[in-house]
Amino acid sequence: MKGYEVNGIEKPHSIKKSLLPIILFQKIICFLQRITKKMIVSIALFVGVLLLCFVVIKNIIPSFSTQEVEQQSFVPLAIPTFDLFIYCKEISASVMPSMRSEVYQRCLQLESESYLSIRAIWNQIADTAKKKCIKMIRPGDGNYFLLDDCLINEKDGENNKIRNYF
Repeated sequence: MKGYEVNGIEKPHSIKKSLLPIILFQKIICFLQRITKKMIVSIALFVGVLLLCFVVIKNIIPSFSTQEVEQQSFVPLAIPTFDLFIYCKEISASVMPSMRSEVYQRCLQLESESYLSIRAIWNQIADTAKKKCIKMIRPGDGNYFLLDDCLINEKDGENNKIRNYF
């Protein structure tokens, strides 16, 4: 009857059957340890290759590009948008009920005229004056009448005509 070898020592079959589960378990553990080491090395290698590709794509390839980078262009200031209907409703709410409709209509008319006036002079006014007036008018949601008056003051100031009222 032939036995089996464990660490170079031959063991009889009767011992083999009782040690079989332990030996199998040890072999499985050794196998898993070898696979785990290989998996860790494989994953580390994969991550390293990914990082190398990322570095090449982000840093090296763009330096060989022949495309010109477009410079940012100047964006002109636009006329701000105010909700004149809400503004006029708030103004008309502060007067006697019998005059509300009349005040509301007059407010809408003045705001519309001011907007048209702003459109007419907008391109003639310096950007610094526009920014100054927008900053001054904006805090209380602003309105076109005040913006128009501020822009006219700035325009007159550029022409050395100082107005004494706002």
